[in-house]
Parts: sequence; structure tokens; C-alpha cells
Amino acid sequence: MIRFRTHQPKFPRRRRAAAAVEFAVILPVLVALLMGALEIGRGIWLQNTLQEIAQAGCRVHSIQSVPAAATENVISEAMTRAGITEYLVTYDPPAKSDFQQHMDPVTVIVTVPFAHVSYVTPSYLNNSSMSAQCTMPANLDD
Repeated sequence: MIRFRTHQPKFPRRRRAAAAVEFAVILPVLVALLMGALEIGRGIWLQNTLQEIAQAGCRVHSIQSVPAAATENVISEAMTRAGITEYLVTYDPPAKSDFQQHMDPVTVIVTVPFAHVSYVTPSYLNNSSMSAQCTMPANLDD
């Protein structure tokens, strides 16, 4: 004769507690991975933004007939739109009067401290910065 059990074992209740413990163990890892993915995405977006800003500034700075203040205005407006308040811009050659001849390289470098643009900055990245540069030929023609 076959006997059937009439009551259920109490394993599901114990499994629920084990699942809660497993979830509590894995949750910090998942949150860290999510924050890391967001930070990497923000870094990629920021690098692209800096590159576009450097290119726009270099395009204006390479034309000798355009005033130097126009380059500053283009870069500061783009940085404001991107929500970046602290940055450094380096020009090579530093002044438009230093352009020697047509088609000489003109370089604009835009640098931003990583601590000021990051959502979650690890302590080892506090002293690092992100930068982008663009080089174009000088245009001495009016």
C-alpha cells in the first residue's frame, strides 16, 4: 500500500529567510555595480562634451580676425550649458598675435577636475582631471 503525506514540510518558510539573507548579501554588490555603471556613463558623456567644447573653442580661436573674447564666450557658454563651473582652458599659441603663418597648428585644451563633475568620486580620483584637446590649422585670411 502506498502512503501519502498529508502535511507539507516547513521548508518554504526556511527558504524565505535564506532568500532574504542572500538578497541582503548581494544587494550592496548590485548597488556598487549600478553606481559604477552610472559613473562610467557620466565619464563617457563628460569626455564627449569636453571634446565638443574644445573643438568649438579651437574653431573660433584658429581664426585670427575673430576677437579672443569670442573664444572665451563660446567655451564659457558651452560649459555653463553642460553644468560645469570649474575648468581650465589652455591655448597654444596663447595669443592670436602669435600666429606665425597660415595653416600653423592652433591647439585648445579644456581641463576639468574630476572631483567637480563626478557623482560618486572615489578618494583615489580626487586629484585627477579629465581633458580634451583639439588642434586645427590657423586661418590668417580675413
